Amino acid sequence: MSVIEPGAFKSEIINSAFKKIGGMTEQMEKSPYADVYRARLNSLPATDNFKEPDAVADAAVHALFDDHPKRRYMVMPSRKDAHDAVKQLVNKLAQLNDGLEHNFSREELIAMLDHAMGVDKK
Repeated sequence: MSVIEPGAFKSEIINSAFKKIGGMTEQMEKSPYADVYRARLNSLPATDNFKEPDAVADAAVHALFDDHPKRRYMVMPSRKDAHDAVKQLVNKLAQLNDGLEHNFSREELIAMLDHAMGVDKK
């Protein structure tokens, strides 16, 4: 099984979501966070100017038909988006490691990354 995690590509998902919920629901309107919900809904980007999702389709084809599909496909429309996503994960790793009773050194973490990437030092 493979997981495809697409970034922000041209899509109808936001429009579909709006059609489904019809904007603010009654429950959202009654919430003490109604202003936050409204601001969040109003800030959702229009995807008209986003890149076409061809790279996402390519990842799906690879996952379905390649002899050695990846477990995960992170498909981002730009290097900056990829950088931001990976940086978030690295920050989370650092935070989790900082809270461990038996945490790992920088060198141990780098060795784990090397192993995960298949570039173990021999």
